[in-house]
Amino acid sequence: MSRSYLSFSILIVLIFLASCASSPESMVSAGNKFFDQGKYEDALLQYRRAMQKSPNYGDAYYRAGLAEVKLGRLGPALTAFDQAVQLTPQSTDAAASYGEVAVPAYLGDPTRPRRLYDRITRVADDLLKADPNSFAGLRMKGYLALADVRSEDAISFFRRALAIKPDHPEVSSALVQVYFYEGRNKEAEELANTLIARQKHFGPAYDLLYFHYLETGQAAAAEKILQSKVSSNPSSSVFAIQLARHYFRAKRMDLMASEISRLVSSQNPVPDGPMDAGDFYREIGRPEEALNAYRTGESLFPKQKVDYQKRQVALLISAGRKPEAEKVLDGILSANPKDADALASQAMLQLAGGEPEPATRALATLESLIKEHPSDSRYRLDYARALRVRDRDEDARLQLLELLRRDGTNREALRHVAEIYIRRRQVDEALRYADQLLALEPNTPSAVLVRTAALVARGQVSEAQAALTKLVRDFPDLREAQLQLGLLYVTQKRFPEAEALFAKYYRAGENDLRALRGLVEAYIAQNQSARAMSLLQEEVRRNPQSNNLRTVLASTAARVGNLDLAIAEYEKLAKVFTNSSEIYLQLGVLYSRKGDTQTALTYLQKGVETVPNNSEALASYAEALGQAGRLEEAKATYRRSLAIRSDNAAAMNNLAFLMAETNDNLDEALTMARAAAQKAPENLDFADTVGWIYLKRKNLDSAVLMFQNLVKRSPATALFRYHLGLALAAKGDRDAARAEFQSALKASPSASDAQRIREAIAKL
Repeated sequence: MSRSYLSFSILIVLIFLASCASSPESMVSAGNKFFDQGKYEDALLQYRRAMQKSPNYGDAYYRAGLAEVKLGRLGPALTAFDQAVQLTPQSTDAAASYGEVAVPAYLGDPTRPRRLYDRITRVADDLLKADPNSFAGLRMKGYLALADVRSEDAISFFRRALAIKPDHPEVSSALVQVYFYEGRNKEAEELANTLIARQKHFGPAYDLLYFHYLETGQAAAAEKILQSKVSSNPSSSVFAIQLARHYFRAKRMDLMASEISRLVSSQNPVPDGPMDAGDFYREIGRPEEALNAYRTGESLFPKQKVDYQKRQVALLISAGRKPEAEKVLDGILSANPKDADALASQAMLQLAGGEPEPATRALATLESLIKEHPSDSRYRLDYARALRVRDRDEDARLQLLELLRRDGTNREALRHVAEIYIRRRQVDEALRYADQLLALEPNTPSAVLVRTAALVARGQVSEAQAALTKLVRDFPDLREAQLQLGLLYVTQKRFPEAEALFAKYYRAGENDLRALRGLVEAYIAQNQSARAMSLLQEEVRRNPQSNNLRTVLASTAARVGNLDLAIAEYEKLAKVFTNSSEIYLQLGVLYSRKGDTQTALTYLQKGVETVPNNSEALASYAEALGQAGRLEEAKATYRRSLAIRSDNAAAMNNLAFLMAETNDNLDEALTMARAAAQKAPENLDFADTVGWIYLKRKNLDSAVLMFQNLVKRSPATALFRYHLGLALAAKGDRDAARAEFQSALKASPSASDAQRIREAIAKL
């Protein structure tokens, strides 16, 4: 045999082996090995390579779905399983896995997407067609019937499924729920107790009985079932916390403390016990007990030392105890300078200090963490928080919406988005996100507080008060609930109660300014602006280095019309925060209010240059341009603002008004003005713009009706009477027009409006 022939033969073998190694099957096999070792990202990489090699290889999609489930990414898992079912319709494993992910996705979506419902139905029908006793098919059909409130069908499907797998805990629990819903309590309790006897570690079975007993007034039975749950699972800190929470709500603090002490005991340490105990104490507003629990955990579980330290840092930051937080952080970073969580916490601390250079470094740190960990929602959330601290709510909103696009159930993201919409007075959007949060955390105080704030913004005060009163009763030490209740009292003009509540929590010189802000709100609501300003100025004298305090003083001075003081304070802040868009914008607005249009434009332009994609900044700049008579530039800037945020009602209204003033496409102006008025029906100025455009278009009947309605709603507003007079004069009703003009002059119009009114009278 020649050497060349031998070499050629070896080459053929090597090519064959290489082709086998790069086949989709070998890639899936390699992925399976990683999967069995718990290396799910590595496994997923192999499965994706197999998909690229063979796009119709169904098993690769199925295995990728399993890996995504292990990684907690249920959205991508659902997509992968769906593709696997389509490519391998004969695979019952793929169909069953699809159902396990698709059913909770459907039930957890408040919109109940019809497309997903139909897809689950088809997969279940195909399974049952191939095998009438398919457990997966019966399970899916049972849940769909449950969602449709077809109780008898749900009972039938679940019973048939349990005949195949009698001990299946999830289906048993679902059947218990249907029985309770139908009032078949005896059957429900028997099935739940049977399930508990067979599977003592399955928590939901206990919970079904617990909530049933609570709802039916059987408090003793409810407590007993929780005690049984804990005694059967002594190593579960989650179950112990549930019992402690029950005692807390029943105001049996001795039993609560006893249950918690078991979790932090050095005698028989419970894994994660101190962590969960600390989290519970934070939830009920007891930060010192929480801190002690975390410190105990640090000593009891040295392998989790850093995790406990990070919890301490988060708590200390939220309590405004910066030096202590810095000390713990220094310890973490000295051991591991690249610890991403610690770097993120350090950035939040730098922001809390209010100094410009550290704040700039903090934002840069968080941006780099997002780039290094794009799929980690924690750092994007921290970045959004940081943007909010810097009053960059629009940038924060965009980051939060991106986070929610990736993870629609992120509680903190939902909370922050709702709060941003509350600040913007977009109450419907705020309530939508608050309701999503509350659906995920129905009994969590922080979720309730977000919703009550949205309800107050919407004017549903009685509903908000009922929820807050219950929250304060259940969690008497929860400062946030007490302070929000105080603000509610202000809106109800219950000023003595509001002041007493804020005074209870107010401590001169402390970093937490919420109680101080509450007192200021109460004073201003009572037309006691001098008292509010005196309080703030005294605080600033006591702590002149606090930029947060100075910011509150400046913004309050602007609110009460003390423009010179507001400008002076913001200019002091501008020397500290040398490139702050927020301060530039505030100064621009203040100088505009003073009538110094040129200085206003200078500051507003600086603000826009700092944040060129901020809709609110552009709208403020456009308003100043309009006041300066630079109308075409103003209109162009308003359009830039609306291109970034199309729902900015104020920008829509102001642009529509300028278009009317310049006779620029009155049809478009009317459409825009109507849209703005619909978004903010309580804003009479927006309705006035609609009437003004009617007048410009010679729709005189519509203009008269609009202005008459405005005068009826606000008879003391001179501008509305002036506009009504113009509309009546245009219709030829001079006497009625003169009467409105005379009434307008008596309503204390501005000097410029008074001059225009007199000119209109002269023309009659």
